[in-house]
Amino acid sequence: MKKLNLILLTANMIWMISCSGADELDTTYQDLIDQGWLFFDNAQYDSALSRFTSARDYNIEPSDAYTARGWCFMKLDNLSSAASEFTIASSALDPAAELYAGWAFTLNAQKNYASSNTQASEALLAAPNWIFPHALNLNADHLHLLKAENYFALGDYANSLLEVNTLTSFSVDVSSSAGQAALAAKIEQLKTTL
Repeated sequence: MKKLNLILLTANMIWMISCSGADELDTTYQDLIDQGWLFFDNAQYDSALSRFTSARDYNIEPSDAYTARGWCFMKLDNLSSAASEFTIASSALDPAAELYAGWAFTLNAQKNYASSNTQASEALLAAPNWIFPHALNLNADHLHLLKAENYFALGDYANSLLEVNTLTSFSVDVSSSAGQAALAAKIEQLKTTL
């Protein structure tokens, strides 16, 4: 009886392993991307990164796995890895606005304000009404606000004000220190209301 149980247990384990392998073979690149975004949407960034890495390893050509990995690294506060992933993704044909947007936010966090503005502009050029399709509630307004913040950090108060005015009507003399302080306060206010 023990021998029969052992044989049945072994046969069951072999069957389970073979079924598991079949499931893995049936998993497509798009399945891995979709699974990764589900994890991302639930703030499970390590698990998302794992799926996106599997997708990248499955097919290294498309930019979306690199872009998705960039967003994960950014959320995991690994900004240098995020920037590397976005750089790789940018060499693909027709990269999505999500690439440039994620890259812009990453560069801003790295205090590379001029390059952040370049990437934000690329995102807005690719999709003027951009909406990030995942859980972070980001859209084109956030990119304009990011540009306003970047210009302010660069001391380009006139362009900072122009970006603020894409979001709301606001008038101030940016050539005065009082006007610059008012502009800074407006940017901070917009960061809490967008």
